[in-house]
Amino acid sequence: MDLRKLQENRERILEELTKELCKDMVRHIRYEIDWLLSRADNNEWKSLEDALEERITIKKYSDNTKRDKKDYFRYIWRKLYPGSAPAGKAYCHHEDPDKMLKSSKGYEELDPGYRNFLDAYVLTAKQAGKKRDTILVHSALASMFLRHLQGKYCHRLEDATWDAVVSFFYADSNFEQQIRSYSYKEKLCVVFKTCASIEDYNHGCRNILNLIPDFRYVRKNVDYLTDTEAEALRECIEMEQFSLKERAIMILLLYTGLRSCDVASIRISDIDWKEETITIIQQKTSEPIVMAMLPAVGNAIFEYMSHKNLSTQDGYLFREGETAGRHIPAKAVRTIAYKAYRIAGIRQNDGKRKGTHLFRHYAATKLLEQGVQRPIISRTLGHADPGSLETYLHTDFNHLREFALSVEAYPVPEEVWNI
Repeated sequence: MDLRKLQENRERILEELTKELCKDMVRHIRYEIDWLLSRADNNEWKSLEDALEERITIKKYSDNTKRDKKDYFRYIWRKLYPGSAPAGKAYCHHEDPDKMLKSSKGYEELDPGYRNFLDAYVLTAKQAGKKRDTILVHSALASMFLRHLQGKYCHRLEDATWDAVVSFFYADSNFEQQIRSYSYKEKLCVVFKTCASIEDYNHGCRNILNLIPDFRYVRKNVDYLTDTEAEALRECIEMEQFSLKERAIMILLLYTGLRSCDVASIRISDIDWKEETITIIQQKTSEPIVMAMLPAVGNAIFEYMSHKNLSTQDGYLFREGETAGRHIPAKAVRTIAYKAYRIAGIRQNDGKRKGTHLFRHYAATKLLEQGVQRPIISRTLGHADPGSLETYLHTDFNHLREFALSVEAYPVPEEVWNI
């Protein structure tokens, strides 16, 4: 494969992507371009698809990493050959969490006994109706913990010691430098509580649960989207820099609080124009959600569909290329959000949180401010667990002010206010 065109256009491609994507994405794409160019004089590739195939097989990458690299190659392809089809699927993504777990590098490094334990957890969790992604996250965390025990010469759950378990959560013997979060501990406990019901693992699981340290949950301050920022975004998406497709996506994010993956995968058949609703099956939870289609949302979608002549067709609303059966990736939705932040001139400082979840957070806080009942908000956002709403309560300033204490009852010297 001749890579002279890529060599000649490297700086142009990176410059264009810098305006469209976040810094981390551009950094990864630059790395992949340099990898391709390092093999410019010695390769047997016939296409970029062949290069991608070699890239993801020379090393044992996880499915997520393979998926990311495919996206990086897609951006390179599109910049080199505008209007052409992106690189095709070059790896298999397992839907079964058991197969995905066993294909991971961490699983292979475990002792047979620990592998059997994880297999038992996955089977039990599936039978209990837990979601695939939940099982994968929990088993991945447990795999890391079990590898840590192996490193401490604890090759059975029953052999685990206080020092071996606690050293996983703290970097020092004084328990001052915590290196694992409360959330990590809770997910780990779920795994061992689940397997405690299995006779072969009951004693070992109870041993681990008794040794896991009990530390407090410390909630970080949440970086939230302000009303001023939301208004700036609404104004900027009316500019000519945004296509009708990008505008429809941004309005869906701003007015519905949908996740980026759910916006990307909306089907035309999900839209009920008569009832003015949108009904989808959530990608994360597999639970259905029915939402009212506000006029701003309906108008934006209708304008986009009319322009693309999609009104009488089935398939996905936001398509990748001209294929009705293939929707844009969730990353494309996030890229549009990054573009909106940049053009609106907000959240450009280092450390400022960006992304599409801010819109979901904003929708929840606005509903809370309006006094909408929490169960209704949970149903509106499609939360499988009502407790998921707790995070949003920390930025409900209108109601938090009701609990503020007046300083009038606590005399403060005048010089304090001059500091």
